[in-house]
Amino acid sequence: MRRLLVRLVLITIAATVITVTDGTSAEPENGVCLFETKHEHLAVFDQCSDAFGSGDYETAHEEWRLLAERGNAQAQFNLAVVYSRGLGVAQDYTMAINWYSLAAEQGNAWAQINLSLMFDNGQGAPQDHKKAVKWYRLAAEQGAPKAQTSLGAMYSTGQGVPQNHYEAVKWYRLAAEQGDARAQTILGLVYWKVRRDYVRAYMWLSVAAFQGSEEARPIRDLVQERMSAADMSTAQDLARDCRAKNFKGC
Repeated sequence: MRRLLVRLVLITIAATVITVTDGTSAEPENGVCLFETKHEHLAVFDQCSDAFGSGDYETAHEEWRLLAERGNAQAQFNLAVVYSRGLGVAQDYTMAINWYSLAAEQGNAWAQINLSLMFDNGQGAPQDHKKAVKWYRLAAEQGAPKAQTSLGAMYSTGQGVPQNHYEAVKWYRLAAEQGDARAQTILGLVYWKVRRDYVRAYMWLSVAAFQGSEEARPIRDLVQERMSAADMSTAQDLARDCRAKNFKGC
């Protein structure tokens, strides 16, 4: 049963899933509007789209199309989102990948990540793990934690690159130190199942759980069963220190 639980958790972690909810604030934060809502989009000229935020997708599409055709990378990304999700237009992965490509080629990390996902999943183009790795790497090198975690996963599985667990851990750690709970959970698994370091495993899983990772909690509980009271105390201290240091150098 426990092996099945861990396997299911690993499968869940390996998939990049975006959960969307209704949003209320349309003020951009770090260039993103309505972050992690169903109306998430990039600010264009530091302005959020009232039309998109209110669900008027046809108006938003026309606003962004004009700017995208003039080469605005943020508008190109937003237009790709509209096509990939079929908002106000017929869903069209080919159009989505075209617009993501234009924005990605201008260095837009969000577009690079989504373009990677489309190549990874074979949406809008034949499945191509090597191309996915190319764009994940470009976004990861810009410091995007989601791309760093995904690039680590590609090295772990040997998709698009030769399998290399050391390289995978390097990218997971970079993402984990930026607060990416998915990467922190994976590091916890690495310390538990590969390195057999229960203290470090518990630390990373606790940090991820503290940030709300539902996947980390059951694994942390399994690790805890194998720990002495002294090791538990050390691990809890390390987890507190890690959070205090904003995950750097844990």
